[in-house]
Amino acid sequence: MDGNDVRETLRSFKCNQNDVLSPPLKDLICFGLPDGEPSAPLKDRWADILNAALIGPQSTRIVDTGITLSTIGDFAKRNDDGSFLFENQKTVEEFSTKGMTTSLRAALNQHKGASLLGKLRWLSEANVLQQSIAYGDYTAELVADTLYDAGTKSLKIDDKPLSLLKQRALLAMQSNPVLARNVVVLAMRRAIADSLGGSEKAKAKNYKQTYYGLALQDFRGPQACIEATHSADKLKELFANWHFEFRVTSEQKQSADFAKCPLEYEPDPAALASRPPAMGSGAAVSLSLGNDFYVLLPSPPVLSTGLFEQSDSLRLALAYRDRLSQAIIDRNMGETINSLRDEAGKPLTTRELRDVAFGVVNDGWDWQTRRKSN
Repeated sequence: MDGNDVRETLRSFKCNQNDVLSPPLKDLICFGLPDGEPSAPLKDRWADILNAALIGPQSTRIVDTGITLSTIGDFAKRNDDGSFLFENQKTVEEFSTKGMTTSLRAALNQHKGASLLGKLRWLSEANVLQQSIAYGDYTAELVADTLYDAGTKSLKIDDKPLSLLKQRALLAMQSNPVLARNVVVLAMRRAIADSLGGSEKAKAKNYKQTYYGLALQDFRGPQACIEATHSADKLKELFANWHFEFRVTSEQKQSADFAKCPLEYEPDPAALASRPPAMGSGAAVSLSLGNDFYVLLPSPPVLSTGLFEQSDSLRLALAYRDRLSQAIIDRNMGETINSLRDEAGKPLTTRELRDVAFGVVNDGWDWQTRRKSN
């Protein structure tokens, strides 16, 4: 499916559909509805997810420990009282040569490891969902839709009075620099596309990557802080209704060359009230929510490709979700192989199953031990 098909599938999602979202994600957003209800998720569910406390950094340790325990636990039989009775060491050691004992087979047939991995998958999906809401492309698109004005081809934030929705969008950007940078990339790309007559024409010209690169080269160093040098002319030609400035560090500010440049914003560690995080130094677009609200400009390749920045926490959440998914695939490999059929639709013989299993193991080992390319 292309991007439009994916959007339409997600937009029309109903909670009785089992082939659109992963089971944990479906459980999260369809909470509050009877199982199998052919309705869209409840509107209040989105607010509940937004207002929920963030899952802490210990989630990765829980996943690491859980993946290990999912294997260890399978070698024990769970009793009715919830206690575990582990097989002795000799039985486990002879498993590969003498096969499974009756008690070991009974323990494995309880599928405790697969059940644990399924619960851990719920945790990992919840973590990815929260991080995506905070730092993902969908939130950036919503903020850009709220603030971007096609008439001025800029982020229109000088309304008097500013609407409550715009106030919230700006506050979200101010407290989340990653979100702010992604919103600026989206808005700048929209401004270029609108000036050229559409996104297809902008793509054909690579969103003026080369000219934008030249504009950034002009707008750097001490001359960027002296209006008479016209160092921002190329930037203003591309983005007529934007205000640009060059922020410097406190060390640079001490130099006479950078004396006229505005100082980068850094939160006061002694302040009692919470303050927005540091925003960095360099070429930036200034936004009118106080004197210290600005967003650093993207690099030419980022602007031309529209590449979204991801926070470390989002990348970590995605990596652990993938790791857990791989563990589930590995755990289900035996059942998948046993379910195979030949061309006539008949189950494979024991020898054929063994050949397939050996082939999977050998291919997997060859992939894991492959030589790295230079």
